[in-house]
Amino acid sequence: MSRARNESIDVLRGVAILGTFASNIWIFTTRHTLPAASSATEHSGLDPTHFAPLSHWRSLDGALALVVECLCNGKFLALLSILFGVGMCAQYESALRHGLRWPWRYYWRTTLLLLDGALHHVLVVEFDILMGYAVTAFVVAPLLRLKGRALALVASAIAALHITMESLRAHEAVRTHGASLLRDDAALELLTATGATYTGQVRVRWEHFWAFRVEALVIAPPLSATLFLLGAALWRAGIFTPSDRSTVLRKRLALVGFCVGLPLTVLPTLEILPLSVNLALTSLSRYTIAPVLALGYLGAGLFLVERASKVKIRAALARLGRASLSVYMLQNILCSVLFYRWGLGLAPLDSVATMLSWLAMSAVLTGLAWLWFERFDQGPFERVWRKLSDAPFTRREAPKP
Repeated sequence: MSRARNESIDVLRGVAILGTFASNIWIFTTRHTLPAASSATEHSGLDPTHFAPLSHWRSLDGALALVVECLCNGKFLALLSILFGVGMCAQYESALRHGLRWPWRYYWRTTLLLLDGALHHVLVVEFDILMGYAVTAFVVAPLLRLKGRALALVASAIAALHITMESLRAHEAVRTHGASLLRDDAALELLTATGATYTGQVRVRWEHFWAFRVEALVIAPPLSATLFLLGAALWRAGIFTPSDRSTVLRKRLALVGFCVGLPLTVLPTLEILPLSVNLALTSLSRYTIAPVLALGYLGAGLFLVERASKVKIRAALARLGRASLSVYMLQNILCSVLFYRWGLGLAPLDSVATMLSWLAMSAVLTGLAWLWFERFDQGPFERVWRKLSDAPFTRREAPKP
């Protein structure tokens, strides 16, 4: 299989986009009923910035929300981050093969991503991740020059910074009995209150720009940098290319991911642990425990992708992954039109209706991606992105007559 266009990566990226959407859609469909709770125990350990309903295993509605929370929230975003790092490393190797300076040309692409993220945040949705990815990529790109132990040491140092930050957040959650897990954000409340008009939402996102960027620009970057470098290391280790060595690596990832990540994810929802432990695990869930389970998804996913080489859904997911940026932006636009009050105003929805909406929209997006690639070789935004990325260098690199 060609390293230039590894279909397994495209398939996993398509899965990660749909999995991330399974988490994000709840923000559109349930935020209108966000309860003013004073204790995390009222949410069975869930962070209401992602799931607004009071969720318990004792009801179908609550159980479905918890299943999605345990399987999706933060997990597919972490998988997407690992794959972003894989893409960075592949571009680095391509630059070396073509004798191009690194990372200067890549920095232009990252600048475009930063600008796109800022526009997407202000004009479409406040929880956009593109800006965070761009800022992190600026830091990580030159680190790809490192090899072996040097790369491992730098990645370990960044991971230690992330774990330290998250441990402090967990300590604060325990100290305040979970109040710090609840997002008492005036900007979020104002955004919901002005959701009757599109221009009102745009104004609030602009006026509270930095308040909405805390996750993307403060909390997530150390984790994203760690996962970018991990993705680069896994790419160099050959885990995406079938071999005896990659088989061993995949088994180890799946074993660690599911045996460690899954129990730590589920236990806080069962309400059987001491409150302090439950609160600490809940605080660590999205940014520390979720990436561990994501490694399990990566290892198991690679096995499944190879064994489904003749299944049509694999080709459909690969096309979805090749247009991941376009799909990510389109899904947020569709949700805004469907669920915000200035659009069709279909929210709030219960858990079953939310998941049915996700299934229907995922099917539509997958179908659109399939039809698009019947005629084109890149996603719509990816085509524009490629032209803008290449534009400053085309004349300089054009062959002399």
